[in-house]
Amino acid sequence: MAEVFRGKVAIPGEQIEAYFEALEQFEIDKQSMRQQLEQCARDFEQALAKQYTPKTVRKHIAIIALFIDFLCWDTDVRQLEEITRGIANSYFRQWYRRKVGDRTESELKTTMKKLFQFLDREKGITNEAVLKSFQR
Repeated sequence: MAEVFRGKVAIPGEQIEAYFEALEQFEIDKQSMRQQLEQCARDFEQALAKQYTPKTVRKHIAIIALFIDFLCWDTDVRQLEEITRGIANSYFRQWYRRKVGDRTESELKTTMKKLFQFLDREKGITNEAVLKSFQR
């Protein structure tokens, strides 16, 4: 099961080079997922532009851009199907509110719901656990 990285890291000075190498390798490992997510975000933006005003589209896409950063830097998710409902909902919302804090929980939830419904309907990428978490 995918996990969220939390807390602070203390790295001794003599191990800083190894830490930078590990970070670089981590970024390389995540590159294919980031590219896939960014392509999905572009497609999602085009779909939103058909229904909503440019201001609303920008709002949703800004949230999605930060969701991609969250997934790539703060989780060990390697594929979209590995995203848990906790990662897509509560962990991301908590992270977003701490880092940015310019949107309500409702706005974040709406954007996530729209994204995962889009991925399901338009891309064939189904994440049942996350989709079920949006049902009432």
